[in-house]
Amino acid sequence: MIFSGEKLIGGCGIDPREDAPEIGYWLGVAYWGHGYATEAVRALVDYAFGELCHETLAAGARVTNPASRRVLEKCAFQWTGVRLTRIRAINSAAPVDRFRLDRGLWESLKSWGRVRRVA
Repeated sequence: MIFSGEKLIGGCGIDPREDAPEIGYWLGVAYWGHGYATEAVRALVDYAFGELCHETLAAGARVTNPASRRVLEKCAFQWTGVRLTRIRAINSAAPVDRFRLDRGLWESLKSWGRVRRVA
């Protein structure tokens, strides 16, 4: 769940799939554009690799949702292609951009954050 103060504003989670665990997230419209989704996905990725010891994560964003795609890109997910995916919420199939993030890339990016500049 994603909170602002004590108010529920969205949700996120990890779906354990055969191929690679997949992350998912949603955010109430009133909270779009404030960095909440990016913050939640970064925390979810850290948990998936750090605590759950996953080696790879997958994610998707509908082609018609560039903001969700941008969240994944800011969190270092790499685009792997487009796939037609059944979406229960719309009771239909839609094209979905597919993304992947591997532990090695995540570890590299985390170590860059610890580098300090010497003046």
